[in-house]
Amino acid sequence: MSAKSPLITILTPVLNGAATISDNLATVSELAKDFELEHKVIDGGSNDGTKKIVEKFNYQGLEIITGSDQGLYDAINKGLRHARGMWINVLNSDDRYDVKGAQEVLSRMRKTSVVRVFHGKARMLCLNGEETRTLLPVARKEMGRSIKGPMHHQTMFIPKAFHDKLGFYNTSFSVAADTDFMYRLIDSGLPIEEYSEISVEVREGGVSYQSYDLLTREFLKVHGNRRLDRRIPSLWKYFKSERLRNASFTPSGRISYWFWAMRVMAGGRG
Repeated sequence: MSAKSPLITILTPVLNGAATISDNLATVSELAKDFELEHKVIDGGSNDGTKKIVEKFNYQGLEIITGSDQGLYDAINKGLRHARGMWINVLNSDDRYDVKGAQEVLSRMRKTSVVRVFHGKARMLCLNGEETRTLLPVARKEMGRSIKGPMHHQTMFIPKAFHDKLGFYNTSFSVAADTDFMYRLIDSGLPIEEYSEISVEVREGGVSYQSYDLLTREFLKVHGNRRLDRRIPSLWKYFKSERLRNASFTPSGRISYWFWAMRVMAGGRG
């Protein structure tokens, strides 16, 4: 990594994000006043004026990458191939930074002598547009067997060196490639540090909210791809959870569930 490499690369995948991307860009432009960054907006072929909105902004490191892609995670991977920053953050087109919180986190990253993943809390703007709630990450000791995403992807500042080691996002997942990467990270034993600030504000109703059953299936596939000794605690937690009872595709009855769970453990398929 060159000494001139930016502190952070921000990746924003977008397709027809004209309604929200101005908020995203405005908060990045605030960070660009104090931190060396690059912001890569990966546009998969918007036809709603998104590109014109992006072109109105003019701050250090902003670049728009256009061209068709195979979905959200393919677009993020495209951005990763161009990334030069020491850390990577994915800020979706309908999300924005809490500027004060993000400034504090980036200041800490700039001073750290140990390369690690930084992650923390997010603020969610609810669908009614009026209420917000705080999204907390899973406690570190529980992350390895959580039945939901153990961290909030938009709060994660991931060292580029960790992507070089662990790879990019698995595009066979439609909605859970970020969760798959989180478990690869957790299982690798690479260092992770939680920060106390709220660094980002997200909107309720993103891709992972759009199909409860699909997300649950893919979460199970994520755990099925893990080492056997890591699969079993997670599947046991699923067995006891409301998540499976609320999913329409899971078998009824404990015996049926265990036959089905064994298939997941054996082949990584839900």
